[in-house]
Amino acid sequence: MEKLPLGLVLDLRKVVPYKTGSWRTLMPANLTQMPPCTNTCPAGNDVRGFLRTLAEKKDYEQAWHVLTRTNPLPATIGRVCPHPCEGGCNRRDFDTAVAINSAERCVGDYGLEKNLGHKKLIAARKEKVVVVGSGPAGLSCAFHLAKRGFKVKIFEAAGEPGGMMRYGIPSYRLPNYILKKEIDAILNLGIDLECNVKVGVNIPMDQLTGTYDAVFLGLGAQQGVAIDVPGNNAKNVFTGVDFLKQVNNGKWVEVGKDVVVIGGGNTAMDCARVAKRLGANVSVVYRRTRTEMPAITAEIDEAMEERIMFRYHTNPVKIITDEGRVVGLLCVQMELKEPDASGRARPVPISGSESVIPADTVIMATGQAVDYDGIDVQ
Repeated sequence: MEKLPLGLVLDLRKVVPYKTGSWRTLMPANLTQMPPCTNTCPAGNDVRGFLRTLAEKKDYEQAWHVLTRTNPLPATIGRVCPHPCEGGCNRRDFDTAVAINSAERCVGDYGLEKNLGHKKLIAARKEKVVVVGSGPAGLSCAFHLAKRGFKVKIFEAAGEPGGMMRYGIPSYRLPNYILKKEIDAILNLGIDLECNVKVGVNIPMDQLTGTYDAVFLGLGAQQGVAIDVPGNNAKNVFTGVDFLKQVNNGKWVEVGKDVVVIGGGNTAMDCARVAKRLGANVSVVYRRTRTEMPAITAEIDEAMEERIMFRYHTNPVKIITDEGRVVGLLCVQMELKEPDASGRARPVPISGSESVIPADTVIMATGQAVDYDGIDVQ
C-alpha cells in the first residue's frame, strides 16, 4: 500500500484564484444603523417608519402619528422643506429618490382633513417652561414639552403665531389656513399663547427667568440684512424679509414696472416670484452662476418658468435714485476665481464692465439675522 504523505506542499503558482472575490465565503453582517434618509432629516423624522406604514398597511392615520412623533407640522413642512432626506435616499443609487417630501405633505393633509389630534405621553408635571417665539423651533419645542406634561407658555412678538412660516413664506407656497390648523392642533395640548409681546421690550428677560423653570429662545432670523451700497436707504428699497412680511400682512406694495432682486437663495426666489405676481418685470442679479446658487433647484426652475430674468456674474455697486426714489441699479460684471472659505468660486469685479439695470424697486435678499433687541444672550 502506498504511504500517504504527512503533509502536502502546494504550488501556489497553480492555484486557481477566486475570480469573484473572497467575499463569497463570508457571512453577511447585519448592522443596526440609522437610515440615511432619517440621518439627513433635520427633524430626525422616522422616514422609513412612516413610508413602510403607507406601503404595507395603507394606514394614513398611523403614518401621521409616526411622523408627528418628531415633527408636529407635516402638512406645512411638506410644502416648504428643501427635503435633504431625498438627497440621502439609497434609492438614488438604483433610479431616483423616493418622493419623501410629497408623501409627508400627503400624510399631513390627511391629518388636517380628519382633524387628527396629538396626545400627551405622560401626566402633568409641576415644572413651567416659557418659549420665546412661535416659529418652527418654538412650536416644536412647546409641542414636545407639552406632550411630556410640562406647562408651556409661548410669547410671540408678532400679531399671529408661525414666525417666518407665517410672515416669510408666500401664500402660494404655504396657504395660511394650512399653517393655522397645524398650529391650533399643537396649542390644543394645553399650550398658552400670547401674541404682540416682544420679550426684552414689553416684558423683561429677568421676569421670565425668575418665573419659569426654563426659558427657550426660538427667535428666528427675522431681521433682513441690507447690502452696504450707496442708495440702500432710498424709497422702494426693501430687504427680502421686510418685503415678504408686508405682502403676507395683506399690504399692497407698489413695486412699479421693473423690480430687481439681489441674491441667490430661497428668499430671493420668493421675493422675485411675489413681485412677479404684483405685475412687475423681475430680474434676479447674482454674482456667481446658477451652479453656486444656494436656492433649491425646484425654486429656481419655477422662477424661470415664470419668465423671471436671471443675470449671473452680476454684482450691485450703487442704487441710483432720483429725488429719493429708485430709478436703477448700477452693477459690475464678475469673473470667478479660486474658491473662497465657503467652497464656492470667488467672484472678482471686471474693470470697466459697469452697466445700469432699470428698476423701480430693489429688493435685497442677501441674508438674515436674529434680532436680540433687549435680550442679553451672553
